[in-house]
Amino acid sequence: MNRPRNHQQRPSRDQQRGGRRGPSSSSGVSVPTVQQVRPGAAVSIVLKQDQPTGREVQGTMAAANYARSQQLPTTNTTAWPGLREISGDDHLNGPPNRTLADFLPTSTELESQPETAAATFATATAKCPICNIFEGDEIAVSRHVEDHFT
Repeated sequence: MNRPRNHQQRPSRDQQRGGRRGPSSSSGVSVPTVQQVRPGAAVSIVLKQDQPTGREVQGTMAAANYARSQQLPTTNTTAWPGLREISGDDHLNGPPNRTLADFLPTSTELESQPETAAATFATATAKCPICNIFEGDEIAVSRHVEDHFT
C-alpha cells in the first residue's frame, strides 16, 4: 500500500511552534497566573470579540479553577459563569462571609428525611450463590466463591 508522505518541513528546535509563549516584551501588562487569580478578586478583561476595540469588562471572579485555564469564550460574559458583572465599589467588599452553618442542613431538613439507613444496611449482605450457606458483604462473598473454584 502506497501512503503519501508528509513533506512539510519542521521548524528547527530553537524556533517556537504554534502560538506565542509567555508575555510579550513590548506590552507592559502582566497576565496573572492561575495561582494568583482567586474567587472574589476584581478582574478586568477584554473579550475576544472586543479585541479590535479594546473594550474591557469588569467583574469579580466567582470561581478560579477552570478546566480550560483562564481562556474566555468568544461570546458575552453571560456565557462564562465564572465572571459576575459588578458596579461601583462592589469589588472592594470581596466575597460574602460564610460559616460552617451555611453548609450544614437545618434541623427541619434532617427531620423531614426518611430513615432509610437501616434498610440500606440490611441489604448490604449477600449469600454465596454456589453453596447458599456463606453470608457476608460483597467482597467476602466474592472471595468465598473463588474458593469454590480453586
